[in-house]
Formats: sequence, structure tokens, C-alpha cells
Amino acid sequence: MPHVPSFPLLFTDDEGEIQSLSDPAELDTTLEFVDDFDPAYRCVDADGQRVRVLVWNLELLALRIVPDDFDVTETTISETRRPGGTTEYTESFRGEPLRAVRRDASGALTAVPSDWRDGTPPDAAPEGRPARLTPEEFNVLWMKARGVER
Repeated sequence: MPHVPSFPLLFTDDEGEIQSLSDPAELDTTLEFVDDFDPAYRCVDADGQRVRVLVWNLELLALRIVPDDFDVTETTISETRRPGGTTEYTESFRGEPLRAVRRDASGALTAVPSDWRDGTPPDAAPEGRPARLTPEEFNVLWMKARGVER
């Protein structure tokens, strides 16, 4: 299944207002703050697939096709220790990895994917154990790795 949505997107905000967004630049100029922990929204792409949107301070951070019944409160966060002191936190929904944050031995953070256009989900880490991060705490960490503060 492709992970990158096709345009235009139909974005419905928490008040029921629908906007047609023709391209990524329009998301950056129309939506100021959107994530899974703000007022509810619904977004579908040109093919009718549900789209997860993360925009912060007019910057598009993530745009990904998700299952129609996606619910961030049902995501799981796993933690995997890698050789060399790297720790990887992976967000998954029903076993499918969505995003990850890698923290190297020096504490530097890297978000995966690094850009929404990539569309490549992180590698599954079956050896991961449940992390002590809530979905919201993971979101804050991922945004920090992307260079923005929530």
C-alpha cells in the first residue's frame, strides 16, 4: 500500500468546515497547527483514503495514508536498543510502523521518516519492548527530532 497520499486533499476541521487543499504548499499556508492531539480533524486524499496530517507553525511535518479507523490512542510505542548506544522508539498502529525517533549515544535525535515525501515507514523492530512513552510524549519527541517544539 502506498503511504503518500494523492492530491487534492479534503480536510475537515473540528467545526465541520471542509477545505480542499490542492498541494503540499497549500497545507503550509492554510493549516497552522494540526496534529493528533489537537481538535479533531478528518482528512482524505483524492482516492478517498484517510490521511494523517501533522502541521506545526505552518510547516508540514507528516502526511501519510493510514487505516480508516486510525486512532492515535491505539498506537503502541516500542523501544529497541541498537549497537553503539542508539535507542529507537517506534510508533505503530496494529503492528504497522508509522514513525520512529532514533537517539544516538550523544543524545542527538533523528526523526524517521525525515520528510513526509519519503513515504517510507521505519523498519519494524520485532525485538522492541514496550516504551515508557505515551503516544503524546512520543509525538513531542518526534517533533523535537524534526526541529520544532510542540
